[in-house]
Amino acid sequence: MADRQQVMVISLLLAAICYISCARECVPAYGYQSCACYMEGVNNTKEYVNLLSLKGNSSTPRFTTKDDKGFYLSFSPCDEFSEFVGENNTGYVPCVNATVARWTKESTHRCESLGDEASGTFKSDAVISDLIKSNLTLNFKSAKTAHHSAVISLVCNDSLLQNETIFKYVGTQNIPTDTYYLSLTSLCCCPGKCGFPPVIPSTTAITPTATARTVSSVIPNTTAPAPTGAFYKLFPCLLTSVTQNK
Repeated sequence: MADRQQVMVISLLLAAICYISCARECVPAYGYQSCACYMEGVNNTKEYVNLLSLKGNSSTPRFTTKDDKGFYLSFSPCDEFSEFVGENNTGYVPCVNATVARWTKESTHRCESLGDEASGTFKSDAVISDLIKSNLTLNFKSAKTAHHSAVISLVCNDSLLQNETIFKYVGTQNIPTDTYYLSLTSLCCCPGKCGFPPVIPSTTAITPTATARTVSSVIPNTTAPAPTGAFYKLFPCLLTSVTQNK
């Protein structure tokens, strides 16, 4: 009985240690909120999960897969793309500046954004399940009500080369609206394996120094000036009155 209790205690301790180590917070890097984040390493070092190396060099989506209904799902790390813009055929629905999107290649092309670059957020406390394949996920949300979000599990595999990446469809949840679950397996999903993004200097507001102004006070002269000849030329009636009083 005592041995069983010891085994249970050890198992709980191992589970707690695993949870703490796996759930290290990944802090978004300044200027790369949906592109890179870092975890605290030993001796106050920073280990980056840096997706910048996976960024494409064209306007087409970087990675594409298909769901179980035949829809295409595309993802461009650290970038945005547009589909079917300027095509005025009836039924066409374009998407503009999407980082994650679902789209079709049917006679009436439709593209629905699942979120742009600004909407992406890292979460490092995800619980692994049938839909979540890593504790670290990248979450996107669109402003539209239908098919409005995507959750991408960032799966670390340090046996892959930097140019080897696996992008897969995992599943869909339809409550309350469609959320697409995807997985991205890459060396760059491992902390510290793909370097760190270039430093973007933070902008500091510069307040101009106000120039001191010295205001000189003028003391008014309270003594009334004596009337002049010009004054009496303007007012001859006063001159007559003064002469008579004399």
